[in-house]
Amino acid sequence: MNAPTTPRRPGIAQRVHEAMHPAGDDGHDDAFDPGACRASGCPCRGSVDLGSSGRFLCAWHAWAPPDKAHTVTHGLRSHRWLIDFVGEVQAMYRDGAKGDPWVARAREFWREEPRMQPTATEARHWSLYLWRLREELSHRIGLRADAPVPRVRQCEEEGFAARAVAVQGEEVAA
Repeated sequence: MNAPTTPRRPGIAQRVHEAMHPAGDDGHDDAFDPGACRASGCPCRGSVDLGSSGRFLCAWHAWAPPDKAHTVTHGLRSHRWLIDFVGEVQAMYRDGAKGDPWVARAREFWREEPRMQPTATEARHWSLYLWRLREELSHRIGLRADAPVPRVRQCEEEGFAARAVAVQGEEVAA
């Protein structure tokens, strides 16, 4: 017969897990979502398949160093409000309501952080603002050191000069 064992002190992995997941919250939905990021507990959609494995990760987990996976997950979970806002802006743009209501919503949402409100260029070119929101999330969860600046179209960047491109003997402005 085996001798009774004394309970061991929880290991670091267990302590981290318990800190990230309070009692009763295992960080997972009951139903498996095949579109979810495969990083344990991640609230994002999987969009990057590294090495054709069929295991899709969100962009933040896919490009983060492996030793930061738990930190990234914790950061994403604590910034769920920003992930939800990005989804809201995408849905408003996709639905194509008149007057670009996403711009008004974004300005209202960020009224206490004016640097995050869409610029005139970002309001005209929605994808630039969406890119900045994603960079902001990367910054807030610690994957990017500097806060993002408003995006501009490449043709409007200082030093960018459109060049003529020869196409079948004709010059076409790039």
